[in-house]
Amino acid sequence: MKYLSLMLLLISNISFACIVGPLSIEPKPELGFNFKEEQSDQCRNCSMISIDSPKEYDSRPASHAIFSVFKNGELVSKAVTSFEEESKNAEFVGIVSKEKGFSYEVSIEYGTGLCMGYKFVFSGSENGS
Repeated sequence: MKYLSLMLLLISNISFACIVGPLSIEPKPELGFNFKEEQSDQCRNCSMISIDSPKEYDSRPASHAIFSVFKNGELVSKAVTSFEEESKNAEFVGIVSKEKGFSYEVSIEYGTGLCMGYKFVFSGSENGS
């Protein structure tokens, strides 16, 4: 009896947790994704990554983008960009080095609350492609 309230609290919190992670889908122009990688004006040996994505996918709103930068396979930077509900599109812009060993990954996730329904992943290799 002494731990009944603790057990009820834990069970209620667990019931709101996601059991299954987001479904990964390949981003395509037919789905409304526009990906561009071009020379950046910010530095000589950098690429600017620009991704326009639909505001909603399967009636779920665009929530956020996670931008990860790696050097020789090791994570060196990670940033999260949340999308405003008032904007027409969910747009992501990032800059990454084109030096040997650098690569990146941008994950755009759709859903609400703790559970994301869909994830679209863009990635670039060490040579900026």
